[in-house]
Amino acid sequence: PDKGSIRISYFSRDYREIDETQCGALLTRKTINIPQVCYLNTPQKGPANVKAIIKAEQRIMSYSQHTGLTLVEPDRGAVAWSIFSAPSAKYQKEYDFFSDAFTIIKTGPSIKDATISLYNNDIRTSEPAGIVGTFNLLTGIHRSKKKEIKKSTPNISTLQQELQKISIKTEKLLSEVNHLRRALSTSEKVREYL
Repeated sequence: PDKGSIRISYFSRDYREIDETQCGALLTRKTINIPQVCYLNTPQKGPANVKAIIKAEQRIMSYSQHTGLTLVEPDRGAVAWSIFSAPSAKYQKEYDFFSDAFTIIKTGPSIKDATISLYNNDIRTSEPAGIVGTFNLLTGIHRSKKKEIKKSTPNISTLQQELQKISIKTEKLLSEVNHLRRALSTSEKVREYL
């Protein structure tokens, strides 16, 4: 709470009926991971440092084609994400939108660690929903999955062959170094003589 809040709302922050400062006292408490309720009819005024908002997208204003999650223009200083998951007949026809989408937001010790993941599936197929990507909630930077290194049983014969190749290369390099030392030594003797 001291570093900022995440607002999840159908409406943008300009919507007059919902003002998060009415719940500011609740948002600045140090209580973590315990659900709390703020009733707008009994306000608990205080600061509400909203760092990110997840809201509905106004499709009338946007004609871009996407898969269900879009980073949009900031909303009163907060990073804004828009979720679109309504593959209705109208949107299928007008926007070529066939994704049934949802997101999962994960929070961490700090709001800087929060991520938003998009899952979707094409309603024209029988495939289950799959992850499209995970993004840092405040920056929008895509978080790539850590590559898993497959463990394999080493082949002793192959390792011996590789070791022998390295040994031969090392011997050649040492031979070249010795040859260069002798040449350098001879060159210095010639200079002394002159």
